[in-house]
Amino acid sequence: MSIAEAYKIFFNELKSIYDEREADNIADWVFENVTQLKRWERRNNSKDIMPEQKLKLNDYLKTLLLHKPVQYILNEAWFYKLKFFVNETVLIPRPETEELVKWIVSDVQSAKDEILLEEIKILEIGTGSGCIAISIKNELQNTAVTSVDI
Repeated sequence: MSIAEAYKIFFNELKSIYDEREADNIADWVFENVTQLKRWERRNNSKDIMPEQKLKLNDYLKTLLLHKPVQYILNEAWFYKLKFFVNETVLIPRPETEELVKWIVSDVQSAKDEILLEEIKILEIGTGSGCIAISIKNELQNTAVTSVDI
């Protein structure tokens, strides 16, 4: 079975529980993770899928069809330009939270123009995956960011 054929089968199975757009996004994410090929490299790829890749895809599909979030299956979630490790012990980062990070980054950048020498400190309590604190620190490298959790 080719990579392109395997993708079509995977995608069609996902359409039984997801709308077409979401099924396509999930299938694309899983296939990139498993095959290490970008979408354009996979879509019409006639190369045979490797047996270990096929097994992994079958396992992932079974779990996805039980409504387990793809982020927990792949142990990754993208947030504010960065990829984070996630599992069932942390919440999956939400797009709305990215808006919070953008707001904080914008406010701090504006404040730094007004507060020349004073160091800005940010504290996050209940950090979970760390995506908020790490993303803020990645954008505001000269800002002191502290995060804590259990």
